[in-house]
Amino acid sequence: MKVARSAAAVALLFFTAAFCQWLWSTHFGLDGFSPQILLIATIFAAASGSRVFSMSLGFFWGLFLDSMGVGIFGANALALVLIAYLVGVVRRQMDVAKSAPQFVIVWIGTWIYFALLGVISLIFERNFFWPGWAYFLTLPLYNALLAAALALFRPRRRMA
Repeated sequence: MKVARSAAAVALLFFTAAFCQWLWSTHFGLDGFSPQILLIATIFAAASGSRVFSMSLGFFWGLFLDSMGVGIFGANALALVLIAYLVGVVRRQMDVAKSAPQFVIVWIGTWIYFALLGVISLIFERNFFWPGWAYFLTLPLYNALLAAALALFRPRRRMA
């Protein structure tokens, strides 16, 4: 029974985040700008859960993003898995669960995400994927502000 509840909770988390990404990117984007909710969710999962769990979520969320776009299929999946791994490594060095570290981690993580997509594109398509200066300079701030706001509402664990 406990396994069924946890599987249902994971499925609810996965589909809720994917639905929010789809909804925001298709209906609420400001002049084509929408935050990478699945990138933020992957970083949150890596900051609070196990590294393997967050890498698995990142992989499947990346496949969802790849199915929504026209780029290299699997590029987002690989990039989100690597981001989850890196956040899991950083998590052992510092507390990334609070609002200010979440802001910094998501800000830097978005730039790393862009770089990873560019390198993957360079390897497979022989040209570096460049989102443009507008996305490169504003989207990390947009993602980081959203992540900091969401981190304020995350329930804290009580120390017993």
